[in-house]
Amino acid sequence: MGSIAGGGDASSFRCFTPGLNRYHLQALSADGLEPSGHGALLDDAAQRRWALLLWHGIDGDHGLSSTRQAFVALLERIAADRRFLVKPVLDAARHFWR
Repeated sequence: MGSIAGGGDASSFRCFTPGLNRYHLQALSADGLEPSGHGALLDDAAQRRWALLLWHGIDGDHGLSSTRQAFVALLERIAADRRFLVKPVLDAARHFWR
């Protein structure tokens, strides 16, 4: 069992949507991902109730950065894929945890 900030056990908190822990939002890393890996990332995301994609930087000078071209290519692929509805995290959370 995981713990949450402030102490306590995550299982002691009510989760309004079965299968989603509102105190532990898992993310799929897109750090440094090239377009050749986009299909696998999106297939993984489509298997989840919701998916957060995480980048630590665009065109940065560190190992966690993605190129702008790869970032734009992934956004275009997501926009064309009808399996996904893109929302800011807060809006998605409000949808799942009313």
